[in-house]
Amino acid sequence: MKTKRNETLLIILLCIFSLLLIWSFIKPFDIELWFYEAGPAIIGTIVLLFTYRKFKFTQTTYVWWFIAACLMAIGAHYSYSHVPLFNWLREPLNWERNNYDKVGHLVQGVVPVLIVRELMIKTLFIKNRGWINLLSLAVAMAISAMYEITEWLSLYVNTRSGSDFLGSQGYMWDAQSDMLMALIGGVLVILLGTKNLTNVLSSSSDPLEIVQRR
Repeated sequence: MKTKRNETLLIILLCIFSLLLIWSFIKPFDIELWFYEAGPAIIGTIVLLFTYRKFKFTQTTYVWWFIAACLMAIGAHYSYSHVPLFNWLREPLNWERNNYDKVGHLVQGVVPVLIVRELMIKTLFIKNRGWINLLSLAVAMAISAMYEITEWLSLYVNTRSGSDFLGSQGYMWDAQSDMLMALIGGVLVILLGTKNLTNVLSSSSDPLEIVQRR
């Protein structure tokens, strides 16, 4: 019964994201930039759909992926530097730039940690919490660094769209602060996500038991 409720929730989230993606594609800030920004959300969602029957993540991980995918879809429509809500927040919060991308990079630290630790527990059968947290955070930071390198390289592929994709808005420490936000997101998952980690550990099968079943 619980599994059916979980699947119903995931279907609802998928429908919401699909509608948001369609809206995002209608008259975006820049069509080429849209593919850069929305591409990871689309590819990631497709991968999760095709692997769902063989490998199920926890509901927490799917919900956080939904949040990340929605953030990417919104950013792709407006471009991260021009999201209206965060333009409005600049004056009351005394920001010098649009900080929507910082929210995205915070979540960029959350999602990889959730995904990687489940993969390690369920496929590599790693049970030591210290190694789980260290390795999942390391992978999250590697992904964040690769994303920053991709943004930088995009300038050499297409100067105009690449500049918008980079989204530094004249801030010289943009790449470093993006990675810092990802680090904060990953650390918060480790510090606050004890219950989810316990659930994953308790639900994962022991390799000896799998051998005996075979």
